[in-house]
Amino acid sequence: MASPIHIVGGVTAALGANELYKRWKYSPHDRYVLKTHKKIANATGSDASVFVDLPGRGIGGTRGVIDDLSDLKPDLIVSDFPDSLIIEVEDGEGLRDRDHVVNQLNDYRANGYSRAIVVPDDDDNIATAEEYADAAEGTVNVETPSSLGDSLP
Repeated sequence: MASPIHIVGGVTAALGANELYKRWKYSPHDRYVLKTHKKIANATGSDASVFVDLPGRGIGGTRGVIDDLSDLKPDLIVSDFPDSLIIEVEDGEGLRDRDHVVNQLNDYRANGYSRAIVVPDDDDNIATAEEYADAAEGTVNVETPSSLGDSLP
């Protein structure tokens, strides 16, 4: 029979292996998408439909969820909630391409949906994202994975 120490060690090793697997399988961008998805799912519970564009996650993609977006794939969509959101997640690397980010934010406009860009919780990334949000057409909220869940109604 395994001792409690062996059980705890096995669980810890499994969790560590899972984290290493995620780091190997997912890019930094995809890890931020996962972190953001987890925060939203915890904040909304079963009160919202959350769609994520992350292959292999088994959650369902974002393509075709909103008619106005036709064939586009934002990182996350939250619907059936008081504040329906279209969310684009960018890591520090993704924020280097201003035109790409601003074009995505402009493309992801849809009736009845607010837009947000989620970036790592770092002053430089937040400042860059705020600049891009100001350059985009209409209102785009700037969030971090941790602040997004706190700002949902």
